[in-house]
Amino acid sequence: MPKLFKFDAINGFQAFVVLRFSFAILTSIAMAKSGISLSEIGIYEALMLIGASFTFFWMTGLLHGVLSVYPNLSESEKPKLIFNIFTLFIVLSTSVSFLMWIFSDSITTGMTNFEYLPHFHWLCIWLAINLPTFLIEYVYILQNRPKWMVFFGLYSFLGQFLVVIIPIFLGWSLEISFIGLVILAATKFIWLLLILRDNSTINWSFQRLQPYWLIALPIVLYTFIGGVMNYVDGIIIMKYYNEEQFAIYRNGAREFPIALALINAMSAALIPNISEHLPSGLGQIKHRTRNLMYPLFGASILLMLVSKWAYPIVFSVDFAESAFVFNVYLLALISRILLPQTILIGLKKTKTILTASVLEISLNLGLSILLIRDFGLVGVAIATVIAFSVEKVFMILYNHYRLNISLKDYLDIPRFLICSLLLLASYGGVFFFLST
Repeated sequence: MPKLFKFDAINGFQAFVVLRFSFAILTSIAMAKSGISLSEIGIYEALMLIGASFTFFWMTGLLHGVLSVYPNLSESEKPKLIFNIFTLFIVLSTSVSFLMWIFSDSITTGMTNFEYLPHFHWLCIWLAINLPTFLIEYVYILQNRPKWMVFFGLYSFLGQFLVVIIPIFLGWSLEISFIGLVILAATKFIWLLLILRDNSTINWSFQRLQPYWLIALPIVLYTFIGGVMNYVDGIIIMKYYNEEQFAIYRNGAREFPIALALINAMSAALIPNISEHLPSGLGQIKHRTRNLMYPLFGASILLMLVSKWAYPIVFSVDFAESAFVFNVYLLALISRILLPQTILIGLKKTKTILTASVLEISLNLGLSILLIRDFGLVGVAIATVIAFSVEKVFMILYNHYRLNISLKDYLDIPRFLICSLLLLASYGGVFFFLST
């Protein structure tokens, strides 16, 4: 009897990213239930925001570049590329962390309304050690080792949850949690070295990286310009409101985590498929997004209907307003399920996605500043969802008119329209109910 389900690298990476998002949500819930003040939670969230703001764009961009370039290399060149990328990550993570430490005061006052953020030095040490370990899951993708990917995800994210939450519940300082993060990162770095011992060849060459840079650099800029708006939104909130309101916004400014995890992981893991064989890759995108639509849109509609009552129960009454922000972010699923960027990265058309990201951030920034005045925290969320949608439409049109790749080639359009209309209708119904 043939297998109905094959646990491959795509499924494994989806499971890995689901674990990451799930434990991030559990950490937020546990902190809200721990009894520590909103100010302390705001400090933790501000540190994590700063750390991500200075690292997420080049880390994600460089790793996605590997997924695009690696499949087309010869077997002798592949381990050499892995070593060169590892070396690059070491240099970048150390340099960025050092500069953050040196300019910590300026970063704090420039990005937040805090005059001083405690534990900033521990954040820098943690980033320097932890960032290179992101190579682990990407090596597992390229080797098609999904079980090891899930095992590493459990170790990494369950471990991070425990080292952050246990000291808080024991009544210890938040500093102990950051020390725990550093120790956990050191063990993950040892794990990475063991993988590199068997899967890389020591052969540093700047010339070898030059063709890779041509592909990866636009992805880095795309990730920075497109994704940085999530953090710019947080910075705008911190400039208009205090740390309590910032904590409320951060707990609401979350797309449906399972949906985002599954879609982002699928998008990244399908890049090698597009790069190796376009028709097969397009078919994979269409098939896998079709299978995700009903469960993800259905779950989003359910969350939309219950969020007003769920947030005070899951978090606390202090976070009741977060539900209004969360409901808007649920609408982002309509644009997230579209994957034109996966095609462009796989085909190495990375300059186009860079143009799309400039369009997104320009629209997002302008709308956020405009709408926050009349709609407050919800206005920032509305601006983000609109900008996401415009960016995707731009890339879809480019694929259609410049690459002759129609939307129907990689999307079940009738199912998408039905699901999108139902989600929009549920938001309208909830909004009308809460307004009366």
